[in-house]
Amino acid sequence: MLRPHSGPQELGGPAFTDPVSTPLFIRLWREAYADFDDSDWNRHSVVVPMRLARRHPQLVHVDWFSINRPNWDERRWLYTRGQLWDWSRNYAVHRGAVCRHRYRSN
Repeated sequence: MLRPHSGPQELGGPAFTDPVSTPLFIRLWREAYADFDDSDWNRHSVVVPMRLARRHPQLVHVDWFSINRPNWDERRWLYTRGQLWDWSRNYAVHRGAVCRHRYRSN
């Protein structure tokens, strides 16, 4: 399974799956939902997967740069005049920052 890095303690949603390691990683992740708290959904969405990835590195490859970058903390690379992100190694970018920024500014 390939998962994009979201932040130091966070792991974004999976991008590609490996039929050998994915089922076990997903089972461990689903088991972690036993204590799910809707008011803290982000913990199960991105923090728990990062903990699992660190505990079970053989089950997941964390992509640190080419899927989820620039990230929320680096949004200036998308929206600041004169800043330029090197897109040559990106497969994708998560544009959720646009929505969060719009809602935070209202």
